[in-house]
Amino acid sequence: EWIGEEQDDVYIDTCMENSLYQNIGRDNVNIVFTSIHGTTYTTIPKALEKAGFKKIDLVKEQMIPSGNFPTVESPNPEEPAALTMAVDLANITNGDIVIGCDPDGDRLGIAVRNLDGEIQLLNGNQTNMILTYYILDQWKKAGKITGKEFIGSTIVTSDCFFDVAEKFGVDCKVGLTGFKWIGKMIRDVEGQEKFICGGEESFGFMTGDFVRDKDSCGSILLACEIAAWCKAQGKTMYQYMI
Repeated sequence: EWIGEEQDDVYIDTCMENSLYQNIGRDNVNIVFTSIHGTTYTTIPKALEKAGFKKIDLVKEQMIPSGNFPTVESPNPEEPAALTMAVDLANITNGDIVIGCDPDGDRLGIAVRNLDGEIQLLNGNQTNMILTYYILDQWKKAGKITGKEFIGSTIVTSDCFFDVAEKFGVDCKVGLTGFKWIGKMIRDVEGQEKFICGGEESFGFMTGDFVRDKDSCGSILLACEIAAWCKAQGKTMYQYMI
């Protein structure tokens, strides 16, 4: 059975439902995206456009799927070299946020402009902190936090997520390395506690319990919303982080 656009649309719509909170500045944020020759060339541009982002520049040379990854030594978004072509394009287009995915589309690397205006790759903990803080802030403003919610983390991830969870009145559950353990957390308390989001320092993040694994599509939509909101406030994601 061939899986086609109908399934893609269900997936994208659910990612939007789990990851988007406010429509501010989506038409004014400059996004540069690369799939680094991987699978996300089919979904991420479509998802960004469907979510209302208008200024999307693609690294066209890297949007061609290839297991040989001809333009990089390693298609690992944890390595700044993997995003070199995307950063170069962002410097031409005045990009606000640069995003690259690994080949199977579960992990993502995000680079934003630092205090000197240079594009800098965020590490996994920094990215997860920005995404988690923003989500929890939106949940709090919407009155959705009741004391029965939690975020997920693992033992290789920063302990600062305990502090963020405490600030917003949610639990922070920690498991062994790997998102399968965050998935187990969700299953163990299903019907009793609500999972909000979870992440790991190895450039993985998940929004909501639809996928139950690290997933770049929802994370990218969320990151771009934050970038757009920050720009509308006259600041960058880097300034939001610090």
